[in-house]
Amino acid sequence: MGRRADPDGRDLDRAVGGSPRPFDRGLAPGCTPKALTLASLAAIGLFAACHGHAHATEAHGNALAYMAGFLISTAGLHLVGIGIARRIADGRAARLLQTLSGSGIAAAGLALMAGG
Repeated sequence: MGRRADPDGRDLDRAVGGSPRPFDRGLAPGCTPKALTLASLAAIGLFAACHGHAHATEAHGNALAYMAGFLISTAGLHLVGIGIARRIADGRAARLLQTLSGSGIAAAGLALMAGG
């Protein structure tokens, strides 16, 4: 796989750990970056709608309170994540933290797939 630099000059492939990006590699060869971004955003939106529906079906009893709590906690998690990302984006420890975070997420995914 070839390497591309983002507008800031950082190595995009290295920033995401070299993970394959389906719209960038093979599913849409020759597309413009804007088209790839729009296709990616559409896929993310579809996944988000399906994910939200799955959680909405879990709501029992007072669904409005459940969804309000879910919305507030999701917003809080996003804000914390954005804050951490901005704080460490240009720091010396950023690369190590990115690697450890990615490894932890991959390990958690593998544990979930293994049924544990």
